Amino acid sequence: MKKLFLIWCFIMSVGGAHASLMTTSTETIDVGSHNSNFSGNVRGFWFTAPVDFWIVGIDVPTDASTANFATSILRLPSVPPSWSSSTDVYDILFEVRNQATAISDLAIQVEMGDVIGVLGNRGDVNSYGTSPYTSSILGNSVVLTRFGTQNVIGSSASVAGMGVWTESGGSISRVNLTISATDPSVESVPAPASLPVLMLGLCGLLVARRKTKQA
Repeated sequence: MKKLFLIWCFIMSVGGAHASLMTTSTETIDVGSHNSNFSGNVRGFWFTAPVDFWIVGIDVPTDASTANFATSILRLPSVPPSWSSSTDVYDILFEVRNQATAISDLAIQVEMGDVIGVLGNRGDVNSYGTSPYTSSILGNSVVLTRFGTQNVIGSSASVAGMGVWTESGGSISRVNLTISATDPSVESVPAPASLPVLMLGLCGLLVARRKTKQA
């Protein structure tokens, strides 16, 4: 019986140590391989969120250009219209210009069913990839479809007022989104580092009391 008790103490202590070392679990949405370059007006991709998640980081691949990047993340009320129609009705969730390095401190909430549009390139040069492209978000299948505007964004302060559209074929402009299943500000709070120590102390106290009773 004493052996079983000591084994239980060991397992609980190891479990506590594991909990105290937990870190935020993230993944980057696969956008496929670089196919070609396209200079000028910005392109991107749109998708319908298959599940709730958080966008926690963003970057633009350097296959087409190593210049600083510009990018915008939009939430649309519905599927964007097919070119040559366009819409300027959307919410701007995030945008940045002349950014040299990847951004990793975002906390943008996306809910299942949201229509998200992403635009981005480096030095007004798009890194083109296959469209439509079947990817996944937290294990759920999602289709990335060509998305764009007839404007450059590297020298513009904002995409506000720019008409956006989609096409069934063509190419997407590749932008890397890092995502998390939960709010990063909550998930990143670790269990107290002293938890394993407290559990070991409790086990020691119980062992001492058992010995006292037996004496």
